[in-house]
Amino acid sequence: EGGKKKKKKKKTKEEGYSADVDAAHEHINVEQLSKKEELFQIRFIVHKARKLVGAIQVPLVRIHLDTKVLRTKPKKGKNPRWNETVTFSLTKSEVELITTPIEIKVIDSAKDTQYGLIGQYKCDLSIAWVGKGKNLFYKWFALINPDEPQDGVTGYVNISIQIIPPGEAAKDLPKMRDEEVDVSDNVFFPPGIELQPGTFIVRLLNGEDVPQMDSAMFEGFKKLVQTSEDPPAELVDPYCKIEFAGTQIESSVRYCTFDPIWNEQLMIPGEFPSMAEQIVVKLYDNDDYAIDDLIATKLIRLSDISYSASDAVLGFSPTFGPAYLPFYGSTREFNDVYDKFADLNYGVKEGIAYRGRVLLEINTKMETQLEAGENPISPIPEQETDVIMANLQRHKYHLFASFCQGNMICEKENQVEFEVSIGDYGNKFSPFASPAPSTTQPCNAVYDGNEYHFMPWGRTKPTVILHSQWEDVQYRVESLNTLIWMRDFMKMKMEQYEVLLRAFAHDYELEVKFENNLQELLSALTTLPLEPPDEDTCTDLDINLHKIRMFIIGLWDKDDFQPRKKGKKGRAAKKKKQPRTDPAEVIIDIDGSEAHAPTTTISSSSSSSSSSSSSSSYDTTVTGK
Repeated sequence: EGGKKKKKKKKTKEEGYSADVDAAHEHINVEQLSKKEELFQIRFIVHKARKLVGAIQVPLVRIHLDTKVLRTKPKKGKNPRWNETVTFSLTKSEVELITTPIEIKVIDSAKDTQYGLIGQYKCDLSIAWVGKGKNLFYKWFALINPDEPQDGVTGYVNISIQIIPPGEAAKDLPKMRDEEVDVSDNVFFPPGIELQPGTFIVRLLNGEDVPQMDSAMFEGFKKLVQTSEDPPAELVDPYCKIEFAGTQIESSVRYCTFDPIWNEQLMIPGEFPSMAEQIVVKLYDNDDYAIDDLIATKLIRLSDISYSASDAVLGFSPTFGPAYLPFYGSTREFNDVYDKFADLNYGVKEGIAYRGRVLLEINTKMETQLEAGENPISPIPEQETDVIMANLQRHKYHLFASFCQGNMICEKENQVEFEVSIGDYGNKFSPFASPAPSTTQPCNAVYDGNEYHFMPWGRTKPTVILHSQWEDVQYRVESLNTLIWMRDFMKMKMEQYEVLLRAFAHDYELEVKFENNLQELLSALTTLPLEPPDEDTCTDLDINLHKIRMFIIGLWDKDDFQPRKKGKKGRAAKKKKQPRTDPAEVIIDIDGSEAHAPTTTISSSSSSSSSSSSSSSYDTTVTGK
């Protein structure tokens, strides 16, 4: 009326809940709920987050319940752990309580609130109401960014929810292992996320140096009780168990051998995206008349054997090997009574001794699943195994070790000797140990006059020379060692740069310091081995890692998918990208919060260097161009 145009109201999109919330409401009989208002306590125990996407510095969890908001303390990294409890008090009836909305948000506290949102999940209290005792323990919530839903899952957060009625006390959280929590059925996905089927194909070839697990007395007992049809079982009967997101598969048992040969292909189905971040490989000793003994456990992180990128040139699915996977755990010496280091065999903590290795290969096939009735275990043709073993020829290596000092020793009466070993080479307790000496001369420690003892070596230092045979993996560890040194070097330089910032140094001094650091880094880049690895001896993971490192350093052009030609001084012939000038951004990348490349590890044992380059703890991120 009056010639005025009516303003159109903006239509707001109603965001529904996931199917898990709808299923929870179906299990609730509303007629049996009380309509009387009471005071309830709602506890949220925020345990940890995983696979957070983006350049993250210090994330925190913010929980919105009805009109109230609480948050945790900020933690560093992409996989932070909080283990914090936030408690709400609500005065509502049971009918109103189950429909109370919940918003779980993970936010980067170092950024502006508008741009710091990593992801969120929306639901209501019905998901906890239908749980045992109105509790929801150790549940994973998949996060999405509502502004960019096409990006898919941006991370996972693990939370427990407890609804405490008036007059009742909160129950203690049950103790659960990571294997019990990290299962595919323990995840709430937001609406619109479609899970893609996939299959891990694990080709298990052989094993080496498996330690003794049965005593001679127990071996004689086995011979008495077993029938003539049973296979002989002595010392150790190894088999492998592969686990991923609650799904597991076992290989066949190889009886009476320290060096088993399986030559089997195992298929493990899964759904992606998955909150599980690792493939678990367990080595067992089969016991027909007792509980199987766990020999050792190896965790393969998916982030170390895959790379998620927005373009198809750099990204690749999980792949590994064929390469040897070393196992570490408790000491190799067999104990009939009690092994006080047995907990190290579960892979939770770093092992203290080498416990064998397994040759395997992992590939991923997306959009494929096992058909009904299909056997997930199949033999590998002998022709294929012969080709793999031909490319893993061994070479002789010699290790020289000289002992300079030995102090703060607690031993007072018995003689002390030091042993050097690589894998099973040099282990004097091994039944296959070589006669070559791998220990120092036994001698008594001398009292230092205070509390400890020291070795009286004086000017004559004991030496050990150890001979061993391993696969040649120089191409794999050479560039990796250089990148590790560059990472440590840049971290040290940026710490010095931070000291100048705190001291309010002049801008010119800061600029000169920063440019000098970048020049030293560029000079180190020219020493990297830029030649692609030999396709006959390297794995697909080696090729993909080489491609990613070349691109990050600036020597790879994605447009023509060819390496750039180097100039006379060893630098890229094309124009380089401008290096980052914000110190905070560089420090973030060096700390590993913004991972542009997979991570890798070199263990102190030579056996790990002969394994894949995917064992993880060192970040190979390089940001200077």
